[in-house]
Amino acid sequence: MNWDAPTVKKYVIDTIVPNRYFVDIGAGDGITDSNTSQLVVAGWSGMFAEMDDRKCNALKVNYGHDSKRFYLCLEKITPLNIVMHLKKAGIPVNFAYMSVDIDGFDYEIVSAIFSGGFFPRVITVELNEMIPPPISFYVRYTEKYQYTRSWFFGCSLQAYCELMSRNGYQLVDLNYNNAYYVKNDFAESNRWAARDPRELWENNFAKWPEAFKRDCYNERRGLIFEISDMGISDLLRFVKETICAGRHTDEYYLFNFSSAAAWEKPISIEEWRDFLKFSFDNGTREPVYKYINEYVKDRIDVSFLEIGFGQCRDFLQCFQKLHDRGFIEYVGADITSQFVSYAEREYPKYVFRQGGFANADSFDIIFTANTLEHQHPDEYGKALRNMLDAARELCIIIWFQAPRQNGYMHWESNDGFGGVGAWVNRYDKNEIVRIINDRGFSLDIQALDENRQIYYCKRSD
Repeated sequence: MNWDAPTVKKYVIDTIVPNRYFVDIGAGDGITDSNTSQLVVAGWSGMFAEMDDRKCNALKVNYGHDSKRFYLCLEKITPLNIVMHLKKAGIPVNFAYMSVDIDGFDYEIVSAIFSGGFFPRVITVELNEMIPPPISFYVRYTEKYQYTRSWFFGCSLQAYCELMSRNGYQLVDLNYNNAYYVKNDFAESNRWAARDPRELWENNFAKWPEAFKRDCYNERRGLIFEISDMGISDLLRFVKETICAGRHTDEYYLFNFSSAAAWEKPISIEEWRDFLKFSFDNGTREPVYKYINEYVKDRIDVSFLEIGFGQCRDFLQCFQKLHDRGFIEYVGADITSQFVSYAEREYPKYVFRQGGFANADSFDIIFTANTLEHQHPDEYGKALRNMLDAARELCIIIWFQAPRQNGYMHWESNDGFGGVGAWVNRYDKNEIVRIINDRGFSLDIQALDENRQIYYCKRSD
């Protein structure tokens, strides 16, 4: 419920912004419980988006008379059409303020806005407040999704923090279930400090007495306090079995070790494997396992390198079995020392080391997932060449944002431990295919959806 006028005033109206444009997604009638009505009174222009028929009629009555100042989008907003509407409305790419509250696939709409090159100075998002940090959860976009007033909606605070951090934003406030993010440079110029998400959730939601003066929250009071005392494993079970009950894993994203701090806590191998049972399977492991299993057939001890093993998900759910059956000799490499230390401690009979694309040795098969997207635009071609040169037979690449034909993609890298770099990049499919072919490889592409693809690069000679 976006009714937090005083906080909007603090971070938007009372600050100096480069322009006076807003975007309100899930705008209601544009007045009742609105985050942007005070901006209208202050003379701002912007875009209202709403799909409810009754509220759309109210929007037309309230703002339809002034088409020069206000663009009314009276249809369902999705990740597929939001950028088109922003452009049609004439919204500047660096507009001042955005409010998002649709109780659905909010995360993927915000992500699409960033990918389209739009970066508002201040953003308010309504959370799924029942999922505390460090649990990362969001509802994926599907045409069939409808909000049913259940708890299966929206995005957790942790997932939003990760998305915002990758795109140059920091969390500065939380007022019940409204989170406020501002661009890093804007926060610095206004001396707003980045806030800890778990601390804000505890103090500004779980312990917020105003929440329990509302009848609709009284029945949840005990559960909220119960959730605040849960460990990670119990939280995952609660999200999976209560919030996501009856939902297919393609309809949501759920992962637990979202923050670097989680890696600093002692954890047993049994607990970690228990966590992985609730980890979202991105649909790539089964086809990769089948492909490698068929490729190696009756061979033994095929040398295998995974670049960017991270949290060991692909290792545990795919490559460990191939290694233990003697089909491959697994080696894992990652540039993040915390991941390496953890893997060496918990899986001592396997080889893990610190490293990346630049220092890959020669292996029969090299695998990497969701890593090339993090390379600098001047470096990802070099990283791809290094990896291909080191692969004697086969190189498997998983993209979570696949290259487009002469495509455009905005991407910002966040290594999870404080290192952030931003750029607008062009991952040109023609260029990448050319590099693969020039290195002596044929290419088979398996598309899982419009973004996620698996590249099977097989040496031709």
